[in-house]
Amino acid sequence: MLQWVLFVLTVLALGLLMIRKPLWLVPLLAIAVALEISSTWYPDLGRVGDLLGIVSLTRLTSVALILAAFFRLFYIKELRQKFRAILKDPLTLILLIYIILGAASMLYSADLSKTLAETIRLLVLFAVFLSIALLMDKNKALLPFHAVHLTALALAPLSFYEAFTGNAIWHEEVLVRGTIRVNATFVDPNIFARFLVLAIVANFILQLYTREKSVRILYMGSLAILLAQLALTSSRGGILTLLVILVAALFMLPNKKAVLWVFALGALCAALVLFIRPDIWDRLFSLSAGLAAAAGPVRAYLWQAALAIFADHPVLGTGLGTFQTVFLNDYAHL
Repeated sequence: MLQWVLFVLTVLALGLLMIRKPLWLVPLLAIAVALEISSTWYPDLGRVGDLLGIVSLTRLTSVALILAAFFRLFYIKELRQKFRAILKDPLTLILLIYIILGAASMLYSADLSKTLAETIRLLVLFAVFLSIALLMDKNKALLPFHAVHLTALALAPLSFYEAFTGNAIWHEEVLVRGTIRVNATFVDPNIFARFLVLAIVANFILQLYTREKSVRILYMGSLAILLAQLALTSSRGGILTLLVILVAALFMLPNKKAVLWVFALGALCAALVLFIRPDIWDRLFSLSAGLAAAAGPVRAYLWQAALAIFADHPVLGTGLGTFQTVFLNDYAHL
């Protein structure tokens, strides 16, 4: 009963935002992405649920965002002009080409149903992309960055609680596997790490647009918290991604001093976390033993299969979203 009440309240709230404040659906989506646990909040919707997949706040907000944007195309002339401009943007064209190539792979796909499902998923994500571009206002361009940044900071108490007590509120089985790996409201620590990387990048961007020294100091303090959370996920992929982004920023951005500050602060936070939880050290720095050793036998096995599939199908591939099928049918013997 409570699940149905939450579902109705969510739909009503999203409907109100669609009509009155559609722009606020954009930061809400950023918050919803962090609440993967919301998939436990709502009831089984039967066939509707089958169409939506896992019913979560992210899915519901995405649907509301798409409806809010495309309904307005019918009666707002300026929005139609903006839509035409978005379609001509190079980024939009690149995404369209990718989706078209994926859809074309249905002609030779090793698993037609999975390629079709993946193509539909990409089309929905593309519709979300267009909706955000249509609804966003240049004067509030930093709003999504604030949403991601503040959401990640709001998860900090839960992250530290999980790390130092060994208790989780969801998917506790991923929390302790030889070392603590916090997941907060996410299914998996690696997904949480990706969100934290986005939050760290958002923090960096917000600092670039901040003039007041006192506010910048607050952002630096927030950055320390985010970096500590990232270390507690023990996600090598997340940390490696952050390092790649920071190295790229060091070469591309004029404010190199800020990037170096991030490096220094990250090293300090990592040292503090590893001093408190030395068991994290072995996992984080297992990359030095080689990718195969760091990934473990299961991931190394998958990488070997992926390289073999690429070698056998270097031009066209096997079809969008068909790795699992091809791996199980033809490469499980490797």
